[in-house]
Amino acid sequence: MTRKLKHATPADRAAHRQKQAERKALEECENDEIVRRALETATELTEKDFDVVVIPSGRTDTSATPDERIQKYAEHLRKVINQAHDSADESTTRAHRERQLLVEKTEAQFAADPGLRDISNRMCAMCKGGCCADGGNAAYITSATIKREKKRQPGLSDEDLVQAYLSRLSSQTITNACINQTTSGCALPIEMRSDTCNGFHCDTLSAWLDRPREERANTVFAIQRSGTYSERNDLTLPHRVVEVALLKAEAFVPLTVKIDRGQHQ
Repeated sequence: MTRKLKHATPADRAAHRQKQAERKALEECENDEIVRRALETATELTEKDFDVVVIPSGRTDTSATPDERIQKYAEHLRKVINQAHDSADESTTRAHRERQLLVEKTEAQFAADPGLRDISNRMCAMCKGGCCADGGNAAYITSATIKREKKRQPGLSDEDLVQAYLSRLSSQTITNACINQTTSGCALPIEMRSDTCNGFHCDTLSAWLDRPREERANTVFAIQRSGTYSERNDLTLPHRVVEVALLKAEAFVPLTVKIDRGQHQ
């Protein structure tokens, strides 16, 4: 929901929901048309061979990482390090447990079906961090992230830990996104990322992962639309189709599908 709707009247909210429903219906029609045209050219495929998943797009513009951002990131790191020392164990909080459960759920899904991890990774690589755009100068790192990292590297002092994170920053970052987001992905290794980063998937990917194994195809027909994950309901943005591809555990196959752009695009 956009900022303008925070103080909207019930009538305004109802009108917004109606417009969202109309936009969704238009996009679903366009998605169906894309699949139909792809099947016309790839005659070896049938709709039973794949599942259709619509994904967002990460921001791609880059800029030099300014000192001001680095300073704010360092301040945040020192803040959560102090919280890790001074506060009650965050593992007892509901929010932290929910983040942990996301990670555990994801790992359980991948363990049960190893090909899922490869397809999921390909989808995230195609998206290029659409869910990372709101990471800002905190990168979702909390005191729980710090406690986990201290257990992993018990010999590090607090300042060593700050420098371990700062040393992994790139000189160029994605503009208006997480400070660790680069054109080649996250600057942090998986073990240093937050549980949010390691466990979260956008709702469309999550829905596909949550399907019963017997109802889930081994190939994804991915339709990527413009706009980040948090912008998915913003009616002021066009949400254009920017890429279409078949994703398998062993391959990424881009597709060329000509479509007639709708007026909403």
